[in-house]
Amino acid sequence: MRNATDRPSQVLSERAAAERRRHLRHDVSVPVVVAVGSERYECRISNVGSGGAYLTPSLDIPVGGQVKLQPLNACICAMAGVRRVESDGVGVAFDDDTLGAIVAGWSRRVQPV
Repeated sequence: MRNATDRPSQVLSERAAAERRRHLRHDVSVPVVVAVGSERYECRISNVGSGGAYLTPSLDIPVGGQVKLQPLNACICAMAGVRRVESDGVGVAFDDDTLGAIVAGWSRRVQPV
């Protein structure tokens, strides 16, 4: 059901984004270090699937930029491309779906929401 404050274009864009996804997404709350060049930021993975993740809070990263994700307390890291930047977070797509599946599986076991 739509909220009275929803704009038609917003509803359509959210639907289109969900339909474009090839991988199921899961809500989590996992701390992660995000590296952008030589800069490091402490963030959280709030939504994850084999193809990508949503990071909070938002970072000043251009769409199309590359980031390196290192979940805390894990011996894994993944490269990802920035696909969208919102006021509350950043959507990224993993460069490698197989590694994305590992990050997604680990994140879901560590701290599902």
